[in-house]
Amino acid sequence: MEAETAMAEQPGHRVKLRNGMDLSCVVCRNDSFHEREWQLNTAGMSFFNLDFLNRSAICYICAECRYIHWFNL
Repeated sequence: MEAETAMAEQPGHRVKLRNGMDLSCVVCRNDSFHEREWQLNTAGMSFFNLDFLNRSAICYICAECRYIHWFNL
């Protein structure tokens, strides 16, 4: 909840993709995002308490509608 409150208080920023294009939200076409990294947990690694070995993804959360855009790191 604290992260959501912090995001609501801060303005988002524009994101430039690897191909040089600007990211725009697929839902509302907004071009302002908040950035966050999420860990991609799997059942097997969680069962053995090895969550830290799972891969991560970079996510851009639309500052307008909050749709989450996932990208592989």
